[in-house]
Amino acid sequence: MRSSLAALVLLISGALSAQVPLHEAGSKNAQDRHRAAVVSRGDSEVDEAITSYSRTHGTTREEALRRLKLQDEQISAIARIRKEFQSRLAGVYIQHEPDYRVVVRLTGDQSVSIRNFSLPSGNLKVSFETGAMATLEQLRFALRKNRAVLRTMIPEIQGTGIDQRTGEVVIYILGPKAEGAAFIEQETEIERVLGVPVRIQVEQVKERNVARLTGGAKFFSQNQQCTTGFNVYSDPVYAVVTAAHCPNIASTYQNWQSPTSASYVFAQLEDALVEWHDGSRDFQIHPVHPSSGNYVTEAFYGISADVISGITSVISQADTAIGTNVCHRGVGSGYSCGKVADVDYDPDTCPGSCENNWVLVQGPDLACASGDSGGPVFRFSSAYGIAKSALSSGPGPGQCIRMTYMPLDRLAESGVSILR
Repeated sequence: MRSSLAALVLLISGALSAQVPLHEAGSKNAQDRHRAAVVSRGDSEVDEAITSYSRTHGTTREEALRRLKLQDEQISAIARIRKEFQSRLAGVYIQHEPDYRVVVRLTGDQSVSIRNFSLPSGNLKVSFETGAMATLEQLRFALRKNRAVLRTMIPEIQGTGIDQRTGEVVIYILGPKAEGAAFIEQETEIERVLGVPVRIQVEQVKERNVARLTGGAKFFSQNQQCTTGFNVYSDPVYAVVTAAHCPNIASTYQNWQSPTSASYVFAQLEDALVEWHDGSRDFQIHPVHPSSGNYVTEAFYGISADVISGITSVISQADTAIGTNVCHRGVGSGYSCGKVADVDYDPDTCPGSCENNWVLVQGPDLACASGDSGGPVFRFSSAYGIAKSALSSGPGPGQCIRMTYMPLDRLAESGVSILR
């Protein structure tokens, strides 16, 4: 079976790999070989992440770095809060302005005092907003139950999701700008059917899988180009991963270096060993062909084609808060960053129908384009996902309206693990 894992990789400070490094063979066994590469995170990579954050939010560079570190350090504290208020939980998001804090939205009127957590990078403030009309689980249930009904009511739907900052189900509609008011008039009727708050957003551009770029390849197959994500292990092989909506036979791997460079790597890949393309998954894995003399490592490229990084942690979808900073590099758009806007998104780019378990990324500096599919999403040395689809008016920063990635949970559920 083919699976759909074409999430777009975003990285706020770690290096992003549009393709996973392959190195010359030479270690005595595969268990040692895949760990043989030197993994380093260059100063330029961290510097770019700091610059992007401080420019977007008007902070000092020191404060930008502190906040980016907090996003990793706060995960366990927020997980405990989610569990404590599970029956009332309506949303969790990171507030970046005017100050940095985590905001927890709750149903009911019973107030909760601000909590402070002492973390290695400083104090984390968590504030609570009460009076939400529906819990997060009620919003998710409304989408699951009424997926087919919504598409019957509005055939122009090209995606649905949940805005945890406002407590609304968001319905994305493809249509002429002039007809926007007519679509929005349907909100009241849709709210009656779903039983939860609804917001309609009308768009003039179609969201598409971002794989099919003709030309020279990084992951290259049948004259189409994609991006490889983090290297993986699926018993008993080590392999590269990319999106399943990319071609799956006669594939090759090439790194970013010039073919005339001594560090240039070209490798023939075997046909897809594992492949899932359905409503919640979009990925395929390819072992390196034995004749190539190469092997995969846990390293990947980030901001620079000359600096490689490694993964020390994999962040689950449940632990990804709205407002989390992530970045990516793709064959089509290069390197850029954005923020997680929805962790319950349905991009409507799956074979059949998509489930509401994809992650949506947006931001003024975000870039996305054809060819980015399959690339890694991460921050510093934390891995988040793999690129799937995008809505964009062009490949430049600020032209990407949104990008969708598949959380790495889907790999783990399918018996595939990230090398680290």
